[in-house]
Amino acid sequence: MEGFAEVVSTWTLRPGTPETVVHGDFRPDNFLLGRTTEAPPIAVVDCQTVHLGLGACDVAYLIAGAFSPEERTAVERELVAEYVDRLVAAGIDYDHDDGWRDFRWGTLHGVLIAVLATMMAEQTERGDDMLTLMAVRHATHALDLQALDLIRGR
Repeated sequence: MEGFAEVVSTWTLRPGTPETVVHGDFRPDNFLLGRTTEAPPIAVVDCQTVHLGLGACDVAYLIAGAFSPEERTAVERELVAEYVDRLVAAGIDYDHDDGWRDFRWGTLHGVLIAVLATMMAEQTERGDDMLTLMAVRHATHALDLQALDLIRGR
């Protein structure tokens, strides 16, 4: 956290990738899955944190929150590559190196959200457990991918 505090102003400037709509709290708890063929396959809810920003923040937040660190390490490169491939297939000029850099940059979004959530949520035992797990997973993710070094070397 101290290291992030030192670079947060640089982090907010983003690495130069164009902005897109970011959900900000992109996690399975905020997904509604369609149960019939007439329903959309997925709807994303809980949109209080929607903003313009770095799209890979949502990808990093989802992956770090949905997988244990061991599981995450095994799947994240492949998932990020698929994310980039789908953007390219949709006509977005984006490459795998930029996608991986943005993903690493985006890991710090989860750290920020974990801190903000602890300040805004009513304190309960269940909430404390959830927010602790969230903070540990996102901080571990940022540390594993050396996000602070990336920001410092901008």
